[in-house]
Amino acid sequence: MIKGIYDRTKKKGESGRKPRYKRMNNDKIGSTALRICEIAIFVGAALTCISCLFGRDVFTIFNNLSSVTAILLLVPLSIIFRKRLLKNKVELCVIFGFILLSVALSIFVSGLNISHALTAGIGILTLYVMSFLPSKRDFQISMIFFLSIMSVCLFFLAIDYSQMTLVEKYNYTNSNVMGIVALLVNAYLMTMISMNGIKGKFIHLNVIVAVFAFTTITVFGCRSAQLAFFVFLIVAYVIPSRFWGRKRSRIAIIGAMVIGLVFPLVYLKMSEIGFDNIAFPLVNKPWFSGRDDLWSQGLNWLKETPSALLYGIGPNCSDITPDFNYHNSYVSILLNFGIPAFGAYYFSVERSAERAVLAGEDRKIRALQLALISMIMVVSLVETTIPATTFIWLYGICFIPLKKYSEN
Repeated sequence: MIKGIYDRTKKKGESGRKPRYKRMNNDKIGSTALRICEIAIFVGAALTCISCLFGRDVFTIFNNLSSVTAILLLVPLSIIFRKRLLKNKVELCVIFGFILLSVALSIFVSGLNISHALTAGIGILTLYVMSFLPSKRDFQISMIFFLSIMSVCLFFLAIDYSQMTLVEKYNYTNSNVMGIVALLVNAYLMTMISMNGIKGKFIHLNVIVAVFAFTTITVFGCRSAQLAFFVFLIVAYVIPSRFWGRKRSRIAIIGAMVIGLVFPLVYLKMSEIGFDNIAFPLVNKPWFSGRDDLWSQGLNWLKETPSALLYGIGPNCSDITPDFNYHNSYVSILLNFGIPAFGAYYFSVERSAERAVLAGEDRKIRALQLALISMIMVVSLVETTIPATTFIWLYGICFIPLKKYSEN
C-alpha cells in the first residue's frame, strides 16, 4: 500500500516550529483505486462480449481495446499490490523472460506476427496480478447482480442465434466465443452464490442457473464449453470438498496442464479408429471437428524440422492456420514459440493457478476456485483461449482468489 501522503502546511500559531504532517487515509486511497479497477474489469469484459454480436470489425476493435485496457489497469493494480508482487521475483522474471523471448523469436527467427507474443504476454501478466486480488463480500454481491443480467442476455442471444433472426443483420462473430462466454459468466455466478451462502427460498438457485447455463451453451453449440461445464460441476459440487487438500489440488492443476499437452496426440489416435465421429449430447456435431487436421499438420511439420521446437515453426508452415491458432492453448504456445518459451509460459500459469486455489484453508472455497480453473484448462484443450485477448478479463476474474480478507 502507498506509504502515505503528507500535508506540509503550518498551523496557526506554530511559526518557527517544525511543520506538522497530516497523514491521509491510505486504506481509502487503495480501496478506491481497487474499486475503479474492478469496475473497469467488468466493463471491459461486457463490452468485449457484446461486441461479438456486431460482426468481426467491431469485435476486432474491442478485442484490441481489451489488451490496451489490460495494460492500463495493470499499472495501478501493480502499485497497490507491489509488495506482494515483488516478493515473487522468480515468477516475475519468468514472465518477463517469456515476453522478451517470444517477441525476439517472432521478430528475428520464426517471423510470427509480434501481436501473438504481446497478447500472450499481457494475458499471463494479467493472470499473475489477478491472483493477488482480494474478493470482498460487497464486491461479490455486486458481481451476482451483474453476472445475472449477463446470463439472461446470453440466453436470449442464444435463442436468437438458433433462430437466425439478428444473425443476418449483425453477423455474430463466432458461436464458440459466445458459448465460452456463457460458460464463464454462469460458472462464476454459481461460485458467487455458493460463496455467499444464498439460501432460503433461493436454495435451489444454483440448480436453476446450472440448467440455464447448460441450455445456453448447448443452443450456441459449443462442445468444449459443454465438457468444461460438466468438469466444473463435478469438481465444485460432486467431489466432496474435503478431498481437495493442498497436495491434491496441486496435483490436479499440474495434471490438467499435462493432459492439455498430450490430448491432441490421444485425439489423433481416436480419430484413426473412428471415435471422433461420436456426437456431443444435444449437439448434432462430432467431437471437436477439424482439430485433428491442425494438430496432425503441426506435428508433421515438426517431424520435418525438429529444430523448430527450440524457436517455433513460424508462419511458413501452414496455409490452414494463417492466424496460427491450433485450437489448443498448450500446442499453440509450443508450436508458435518453442519449448523454452512454452516452459516459461506454463510455469507462470501453474503458479498463478496454485496461488489462487491455495489462497485460504477453507476446502469448500478451494473446491470452487479449483473448479473454475479446471474449467479453463478443459476449454483450452480445443480452443486457443488462455493466450487470447478476448478472454483476458473473464479468465482474469476466475483467477481472483475467493478467500475473503481485507487489504490493510
